[in-house]
Amino acid sequence: MLQVNVILGDVIRMSQPVDAIATLVNSKGDWFSNFDKTLKGNCGHRYHLKLSSELERLDDEQEQTLDGKIYIIKGERLPPNQSFKDVIFAIDDSSLRLSVLIFKILEAAHLAGYKRIAIPPLSGGISFISSSNIINTALETKIGVSNFRNQYPESNMILDIVVDNLTSQNHDSRIMFLIKF
Repeated sequence: MLQVNVILGDVIRMSQPVDAIATLVNSKGDWFSNFDKTLKGNCGHRYHLKLSSELERLDDEQEQTLDGKIYIIKGERLPPNQSFKDVIFAIDDSSLRLSVLIFKILEAAHLAGYKRIAIPPLSGGISFISSSNIINTALETKIGVSNFRNQYPESNMILDIVVDNLTSQNHDSRIMFLIKF
């Protein structure tokens, strides 16, 4: 069964390496959250450029159905300054519930054969966690995890939800995961 850990730290530089990290982006391949800025700042634009290249190849009909689509962007190697190799991008154009996006991320990671992935607390439809949406984010994450566990009970994957120090200080987002997984 999927194991879920809530960890205080930096998802880019965790002490425990993971196969991939996951994040939400819009259909233009960009997002403006602190996590996205951190990813670009620490890893350059290589993951976003590869995603942009994938998105540019789409025809008009494919572009209309991007919401909820998952793109796994492979890294060439694990650089010394980061704890992951690949990035899982979930397209979020605000028409799907966060629980659906969480499920799709977990499903893609499972089908790709990943053993361990990490995500920051994700907030569908907006690019940051705020005090007004902490509870909804926690509930939607829990529903997505529960749906994945029901559909893939054989999965032994590990999901690390990494809450950064800045987020925990500003919004006490650790409380959003008091609801046990």
